[in-house]
Amino acid sequence: MAGAKARGVWASNLHQEFPLMMQALGESRFVAVDTKFAGFVRHISSSAGSHELYEDDRRNVNGTKIIQLGLSFFDAHGRSRTWEINFRDFDLLSPSDLRWPPAINLLKHIGIDFVRTREEGVDSEDFAGLLRRSKRWTRGPKPLWVTFQGFYDVAYLLKLLTGALLPRSLEGFARLARRRLGRIVDVKCLLRVFRVSPLPLARISHSLGVPAFVGAVLQTGVASLLSGMVYGEIAAQLGGLEKGVEGILCGRKDETIVVPLLRKKRAQRAAAQVVRPPRHVHGGGRAPLSPRMVASYTLPPPRVAGFSRPNQTLI
Repeated sequence: MAGAKARGVWASNLHQEFPLMMQALGESRFVAVDTKFAGFVRHISSSAGSHELYEDDRRNVNGTKIIQLGLSFFDAHGRSRTWEINFRDFDLLSPSDLRWPPAINLLKHIGIDFVRTREEGVDSEDFAGLLRRSKRWTRGPKPLWVTFQGFYDVAYLLKLLTGALLPRSLEGFARLARRRLGRIVDVKCLLRVFRVSPLPLARISHSLGVPAFVGAVLQTGVASLLSGMVYGEIAAQLGGLEKGVEGILCGRKDETIVVPLLRKKRAQRAAAQVVRPPRHVHGGGRAPLSPRMVASYTLPPPRVAGFSRPNQTLI
């Protein structure tokens, strides 16, 4: 897999690439997603309450624009196809487009060309419109969505799909995520079950034996591909036990956000929940993958949406 590349999507080839993406979607067992955006314009303390944490994240997503979206489609045989959609919405020269300067510098460092994205990128409304008109997207079975520290990835994807601001409450966000996306798993949360130390995605993939990408920078295409490959490696060893952490996302400050999979109509309202981990699960230190660690770890069926602070993380 060394040197693997994503297919770049721009305004000039959107209508050629989109049918190929929908074909890959129809053949997918899961889809890994990654986003790049203009950074965080609000910075609240991680000691804040659940409502304040979500409000901070909601305003960050609502106030900034998506710059790049990576989608990697994995079929039942482990084969993958990756696309990197470049959006024109963000204008670096416009003072009205909110941004966090360190984030912009980082995006430049990894190769984002803001001049080209503005001139040749895809209008996010055009892309969302194609999705809404696609029968495969709107009527086909929903895949499993895979992220890495993915609360913001899910949030920007929902904003893109709906063309609207995020819901005012975390409960509303949970319902929207369930309705629009279905099943979601966060690889970073999953790795914590195995007490894997916090590491960049590329180093985690190397430690698990996932092939490296020589010379590749972690723009969204490669990042989504690595997330999907790491998930596939873990899932192959667990034989279904990984489903126990579906619906749990890691936030930007490593807080845990529980997004319940609300399958029953009577479960219309959610409330905040903090779930504490078993002692042998919590903490750092690298350990080999062990299905037994998950088998002995029972996750109560999540009925609520909520944040867990870093010292009270679920996993």
